[in-house]
Amino acid sequence: MHGNGCEVHDSDRPRSDFCEQYGSHGGGQPCHCEQPLRLVFQQDHRIPGARSELRRGHNAVKRCNNEKSALERRSAPMMAKRKTSGRSRQRGISLFMVAAAMVVILGLAALAIDLVSLYLARSEAQSSADAAALAGATIFVTSGCTSGSGCSLTQTAATNEAISVGNKNLVGGVNPGIQTSDVAFDFSVPGDPRITVTVQRTAARGNAMPTFFAKIFGISTVDVSALAKAEAYNPAGGNGPAIGTFCVKPWLLPNCDPNHLSPANSLCTGTPGGYFIDPTTLAIVHPGPASQGGVVGQLMTIKPGSPGQATAPSQFFPVILPPGTAPAECPTCSNGGSSGAALYRQNIECCNSRIISCGAITLQPETGNVVGPTRQGVDCLIHEGSTGSGQDILNVNTIGTSSVTATGGSNNPNPSLVGQTITNSNSIVTMPIYDGTQLCPGKSCPASVSANIIGFMQIFVNDEGPPQATVHAYILNISSCGSSSGGGGGGGGGGGGGGGGGGGTVVTGGGLSAVPIRLIAP
Repeated sequence: MHGNGCEVHDSDRPRSDFCEQYGSHGGGQPCHCEQPLRLVFQQDHRIPGARSELRRGHNAVKRCNNEKSALERRSAPMMAKRKTSGRSRQRGISLFMVAAAMVVILGLAALAIDLVSLYLARSEAQSSADAAALAGATIFVTSGCTSGSGCSLTQTAATNEAISVGNKNLVGGVNPGIQTSDVAFDFSVPGDPRITVTVQRTAARGNAMPTFFAKIFGISTVDVSALAKAEAYNPAGGNGPAIGTFCVKPWLLPNCDPNHLSPANSLCTGTPGGYFIDPTTLAIVHPGPASQGGVVGQLMTIKPGSPGQATAPSQFFPVILPPGTAPAECPTCSNGGSSGAALYRQNIECCNSRIISCGAITLQPETGNVVGPTRQGVDCLIHEGSTGSGQDILNVNTIGTSSVTATGGSNNPNPSLVGQTITNSNSIVTMPIYDGTQLCPGKSCPASVSANIIGFMQIFVNDEGPPQATVHAYILNISSCGSSSGGGGGGGGGGGGGGGGGGGTVVTGGGLSAVPIRLIAP
């Protein structure tokens, strides 16, 4: 570049070198070109047309930005539509997931609600079957057929009782409709009759259980059924568990049958007699009703009043039973008592909670005739008036049939039962049978004696009267302890222990009878 007579090729060259090379300007003037060189350098390095080029570039950038803005404005609706479309697709997936979840939830609801309903119905069906079977087995005891009078004769009565009781227990709020064909019997074990009841709510019966939510899966009804088996357990001659009972009356009856003298029991003193229970086999010696040579329905003296009928001097069968752990249940006429003859009287009047079971037991004998306590206790128990009347009267002609009945006496505590045919009575009680060994040799007894309980007798106390408060009763049933009864001492009371039966499991009756009615595995 030329200007002012100076040409510069390197702006970084020192000034001395620069002047030496180019010298001075014409006219002999020294070279002073430092400032002009800078100016010339700045001017001479400008590119021609750069400003216009920059202006055109700037305008191009502005046009590009304007076009970009215009493009964004034009594409904005499309982008918004694309975003909306994505959200719509997401909403569709959510709806599908919610619908699928609802199906699962409904399925679980159907499973939960219907299963609970069906389990409840199954439990109710089992309760109905249990109640029906126990009710049917009760007929075996009240008829006395467990003593060998032929339980097959009670089949119709037991069936009717089972159906009546079972149908009162609703299944799913509906009468289960137990039919005669739902009741079956097993009399293969003598003295141990069994009844089986089936309760059904099925489609075949037209009463299947309806479902709720399961209908959406095509399940509108479900079959529900239950089965129960019960028995009247009399272990006579068998190997089953020993039996026991509470509410036992304080008369210890020797194994001496005054109406069947053969085979004779050599242990019987006073009045001779044979056996109620065979001491070897522990089977009932004369089973069946008295009309057919058996003992059921036989009238006998359970507490003699005459000294001539005593088993030994001053021995008239009374014993003192110690109270159980639970309080005795007594009628309003009870006079109470804590010891001696007063406790003996209370044991007649009340239900002693002490359990008496098979085997050896320690008791306190009550010596003497105890006329007053016996009369007072029996009169309170059976509601007998001072004239010897007012108590319930046994319908003797029903003994040995399907159901033993009585007629409510004028003193029956339930006025609505006076003169009515009844199957339960306060006159029905239980007393233990021991082997007959002389408890008190001589005229006096020790404070306690040991007796071997071999069975129980269920009786209907008919009356007490002369001489000396003699107590008469009809035999309704006899249960033997069976061959498995073991020796044992006096036990506790209440709901747990008992006297005797210390050798194993003890099955207890319900108080009115020593023959237990129990459910067994089908």
